[in-house]
Amino acid sequence: MKPGDPIEAKPKRIPKPNAPPPHIVISELENLKLEKQKQPLMRHRWIKQKIALENAIEHGLPTPVESIEQLPAKEILRNDLIFQHRLTSKWISKRHTEGLLKSLRVSGGKPFPPLTIFWDGAQWVLVDGHHRHEAYIAYQNEQQLPTMVVPISIFRGTLDEAIGEALKGNSRDKLLMTSLEKSEGAWRLTLGTSLSFNEISKSSTRSRSTATNMRRVMKVILQTHSMEELLQLSWVEAQLVLKGIEVKREFNEDRVTELAQRMANSLLEKFGTTLGRNPEVVFEALCIYDSTLLPALMDLYREPDDDEPEVYTGNLGGFAKDDSPF
Repeated sequence: MKPGDPIEAKPKRIPKPNAPPPHIVISELENLKLEKQKQPLMRHRWIKQKIALENAIEHGLPTPVESIEQLPAKEILRNDLIFQHRLTSKWISKRHTEGLLKSLRVSGGKPFPPLTIFWDGAQWVLVDGHHRHEAYIAYQNEQQLPTMVVPISIFRGTLDEAIGEALKGNSRDKLLMTSLEKSEGAWRLTLGTSLSFNEISKSSTRSRSTATNMRRVMKVILQTHSMEELLQLSWVEAQLVLKGIEVKREFNEDRVTELAQRMANSLLEKFGTTLGRNPEVVFEALCIYDSTLLPALMDLYREPDDDEPEVYTGNLGGFAKDDSPF
């Protein structure tokens, strides 16, 4: 270029026509993450463990008739695979427990509303109040207390009713369940219990028509699939199968890399390098954009651990973690 020549403006970079908007890329990434995290075998394990628990109750000791209103927290058994219907991020769950623990510290251990417990043929098992129970145990350990007696409420219905009660308790707890969690909980009750449409609807806060539709979908799919295959399907997947759509769970790492690069290009084009210089602003922006995104990112960032749920080890017929046949 010679002195005096007009300066040519740089042509604007035009995004490739096949590059989707950032919100579409995020949606695809979330779908891939869900596919990776899905554990269809869990529903099968849940049924197997429920059968073991039914056997334990049938051959165990009858439910104590005396009325009790308190128990030491550490004497209450946890059976989360049966009675915990939440799919919530571990980070959100931990934060909720830490909030409850802080309340215990401030109040000097003043108890929360009663935990709901159920007799498993040998001991009391927790039905509702998992975060409260975790906070009690943490407080007892932190304060080095020999015991921590907490208020309880005994549920004296059937096992199926107790499972429904657990979902109902989750649905009204302060840590709100998402619509997806409530639907998946209703689907679990449909597949694994003999509860009526009204009972499933009341426990999950899903409509009666939804509970009725789930039973219909179950019966239709069972005409062409085995019960074992059905147990591997989430409610969302079951609806796809009903429409003749194949359910695929492959996790394609190359696809994730491709989508991530597209998103990075969009961010670079929009913000340049300012994001790295303003982490606090980015943090706040992500919180405003989607309050569930940061916990999900933290779950991905931390070192992987053993997420396999504890298998029922109560009396008679329980399966230990190492010798479970499923």
